[in-house]
Amino acid sequence: MNNGIVKSLFESRDGLIWVGTAGGGLNVYDKKTNKFKAFKNDPELATSLSNNAVYAIYEDKDTILWVGTFGGGLCKFDRKNETFTCYQYNENDQHSISGNAIRAIFEDLNGELWIGVDGGGLCKFNRKTKRFQRFQHNPSDPTSLGSDIVLCVLVDKDNTFWVGSWAGGISHFDPSTGKTIVYKNNPTDKTTINSNETFSFCRSSNGELWVCTRNGLDKFIESENKFVHYLNDPIIPTSISHNVIIFLFEDRAGVLWVGTEGGGLNTIDLKKKKFTTFKNDFKDSQSLSDDEVTAFLQASNGSILIGTRSGGVNYFDWKTQKFTFIKNNPLNSNSLVSNYIQAIEEDAQGNFWFGSNGSGLSRYNPKSQNFDNFKENLSNPDALHNNAITAIVEDRFGYVWIGTYGGGIERYDYKTNKFKTYVLDVENQMMNVVLSIIEDSEGDIWAGTSGHGLIKYERNKDSFVFYENDKSNPNSISSNIISTLFEDENGFIWVGTGGAGIDKLDKKTGKFTNYSQKNSNIVGDGISSMVSDEKGHLWISTAKGMSKFKIEEGKSLKNYDREDGLQDNNFMANSALRLSNGYIFFGGRKGFNLFNPDSIIDNASKAQVVVTNFKIFNETQIPGVSKVLNQSIDETTELELSYKYYVFSFEFSALHFATPSKNQFKYKMEGFDDDWVTTTYDRRFANYTNLPGGTYTFRVIASNNDGVWNEEGASIKVI
Repeated sequence: MNNGIVKSLFESRDGLIWVGTAGGGLNVYDKKTNKFKAFKNDPELATSLSNNAVYAIYEDKDTILWVGTFGGGLCKFDRKNETFTCYQYNENDQHSISGNAIRAIFEDLNGELWIGVDGGGLCKFNRKTKRFQRFQHNPSDPTSLGSDIVLCVLVDKDNTFWVGSWAGGISHFDPSTGKTIVYKNNPTDKTTINSNETFSFCRSSNGELWVCTRNGLDKFIESENKFVHYLNDPIIPTSISHNVIIFLFEDRAGVLWVGTEGGGLNTIDLKKKKFTTFKNDFKDSQSLSDDEVTAFLQASNGSILIGTRSGGVNYFDWKTQKFTFIKNNPLNSNSLVSNYIQAIEEDAQGNFWFGSNGSGLSRYNPKSQNFDNFKENLSNPDALHNNAITAIVEDRFGYVWIGTYGGGIERYDYKTNKFKTYVLDVENQMMNVVLSIIEDSEGDIWAGTSGHGLIKYERNKDSFVFYENDKSNPNSISSNIISTLFEDENGFIWVGTGGAGIDKLDKKTGKFTNYSQKNSNIVGDGISSMVSDEKGHLWISTAKGMSKFKIEEGKSLKNYDREDGLQDNNFMANSALRLSNGYIFFGGRKGFNLFNPDSIIDNASKAQVVVTNFKIFNETQIPGVSKVLNQSIDETTELELSYKYYVFSFEFSALHFATPSKNQFKYKMEGFDDDWVTTTYDRRFANYTNLPGGTYTFRVIASNNDGVWNEEGASIKVI
């Protein structure tokens, strides 16, 4: 190729690769001969290319190749005679093309040929009359194009065009009417496009419209008529690497490739699990007040309340996805008792109870906006006896049960306005740590402790029964540290432990069944929270990620981590909620996740498997140089090896880029290996030493990031 600056690239139906350069004309590459041929301007030849700067190439429905030059107008290429017919701007002819700097060539869904002109707007070419119809910016007509400096065009499925421009935003053009809706940046409105300079579009396979701009990547939410912005943030390593976005491309696995000017290449997995993360944004006063999310509650009126470690209580507005706050005011006694809230409950009277970590309790009347604050008073037997509140539950009898960190359990009686304290261990205060409380479907109160296992309240005796680990009894609870509790629709109590996985308690038999990382594939044994979805799956958050657990089978169906979109791998205890609409919240140390379980779908796109390298005695074999390799290893189907080459290895890869680190591999040498050898993304090689003489087949298969396997894989016969 005679010029290294490539401005356009196109593959025609016959497999030829056409390359437009900045000054080297039009080049064509034949893969069969591995040779380039160049077509350049010859001032003395009228049928030559009109200009050597080629910015656009297109093959139409009749296999005619059209070439857009930057300075020489539009050229039609006659492949048989290798001549060009060029159409250029003529100021005396209103039916000539509107300019000579061509940026885009395309056909609409009706087969009409259109040209995007830098400085001339859009032109429709009539192949019969050889005339151009111009559509240009008119300052007095708001339905005209936003700018004549057209940089890119996307034809949508309804045959409308999205036109990107310089300084004119984007224009949604309807060719049937010639009318346009223009979207431009408004600095005072964050929902408008982020820049008026747009370089490329992509309509992704999931229907989303993505826009490359001079100030970040934008996604247009058409139903809401707003743009979502993706910008570089030096503080966030997973943000886009640069704000000048040049091009977009979606691969067959649903990965969006984003090219920047100066920031390299980025990928966005469009099929990534729909775990939406909410975090504090110090630039947004209506964002989550603190990233450490400790508690959730959906009130009887549908309101969603969120407790945080240092930001008080957040009200979450489902429609706007914004937050308002209830916070402590040290100068006002009628305020929240503390900004460190660990538990939230609503009682039958519509009051909210907020438990703090060290400052006691608040009872809040949302109608009067009055707070009743309860503080530790050890000298009063009817008062609260511990300020560190970990759990709050109102039972069906109107009692409010309160778990504390070091003070056992408190029960508040509305009728008497008194607290009753239940001390679990009079000799050791730290054995009075209660981490979770629930009321089951039969009205029984259960509590998880840190040291005394699971306890159940017996109303007729006004005391507790203890379920503690007994090493001699395999049916006993597996740990005495209980972090969270959950009752399923069948009445089983699920017990999350601090290091032994989860236990299922059959209340009828009193027997526990343990499910751990080892025997059930849950992501971790340190359980934080549990909640079920509408299909009966148990969602479990841990210190190592999240698991979707199938109760009937007693195993994890799928494990998720931060690479799947979780706020982090580490989640907070008892910080989970299923809403009435089926959506689920999980709180963590870096915000909270919100998701619809039905939208968490595996990526079905299989990974293409390729053998990428072949080594003998740890030296890469180069085609043509090697005695055993005549062509690239990825195109080789058979290898014949001398007995001298008794140490060799294959390297391989999976061409699936959603989350490459989660791709898995299996390989075997058929005729030698009895079983598949499983390996991971960071160990993509297979070594063989002293293979006996014979005929074998090396096979490698791979899965994508969601464990969907390409069973065919790649194979090479080894003789």
